[in-house]
Amino acid sequence: MKTYYKTITSLSIKHDYFSDKELKNVTFHPFEETINYFKNYRILFKVKNNNIFLLQEMDSSQNSALIQSNISEIDKNFFFGIKFNDKYFQLRSGFNYDLRKNKLLFNLTGNDNLIVNSDCVIPIWNSNLFTEDIFFTIKNNSDVLVYTSDLNDPNWFENLNTGLYKINGFSFFKCSNCSGLDAVLILSINPFLLNKEILIPTGFYQWRYNIQSKYNTYADLNIIDENEIYEFSKIENKSNNNISVFLSSQPIKLSEKSISSLSLYNKDINLKNHLPNPEIENARFLSTDKKELVLDAFLTI
Repeated sequence: MKTYYKTITSLSIKHDYFSDKELKNVTFHPFEETINYFKNYRILFKVKNNNIFLLQEMDSSQNSALIQSNISEIDKNFFFGIKFNDKYFQLRSGFNYDLRKNKLLFNLTGNDNLIVNSDCVIPIWNSNLFTEDIFFTIKNNSDVLVYTSDLNDPNWFENLNTGLYKINGFSFFKCSNCSGLDAVLILSINPFLLNKEILIPTGFYQWRYNIQSKYNTYADLNIIDENEIYEFSKIENKSNNNISVFLSSQPIKLSEKSISSLSLYNKDINLKNHLPNPEIENARFLSTDKKELVLDAFLTI
């Protein structure tokens, strides 16, 4: 019998921060039940250039899977843990959540593509955290009712398989081994949608320049964007008269390569071209009473 391997689905994860959109250093970790299914039905899991591929062994004569599943592959959900291996991932992506309690969930069971947003941040439960003394219902990812509280089963949570659920309309993902992960991927096979894509957006932050006058006194400093895209205004600095502080008038999109060209002027005299972009490592709160994040840059003239 002759066999061959056929790609049954593929997935790429892109990030809008990078100039080539390629997410760097991401790793994928299939859940145990997914690994076992792949072994039983001769499916290979491959990773190449941060893209994943599922290839199934096929019978050449029948042009069908060598080992047939009794479950429709379209209805079968595969689970993967994802590690971005980037300590600045949340800042880079404009998210702000407690990674100990929440994860990004990439649910690709009904879509070919996914644009990630704040709705993808979801609680991860490894024990029953729902303590409301009211009637509740549990539905699975296919919107099928799997439990109601009038059944009075104290072990209802433990009896749920790993997966996405809604309890009284509130979404959560049940998982007992997700603590070391940054995101969870739910993937299904659709023979008509082989190439799936996830696009993660980049964050938007105000930029703040802290300019220290070390040798001279300048009466009229200003930051000008030579490309006329961004504007900066001088803000009051009560703590140090030798430091002039400038804040962008609107949040600026993070990018590996900036489209701005900032220069520092004193009146009409150009003091410095190509001001450095603020580093993501220098994210700070705008002030003690304003919890919006701002990216700081420091410059001495």
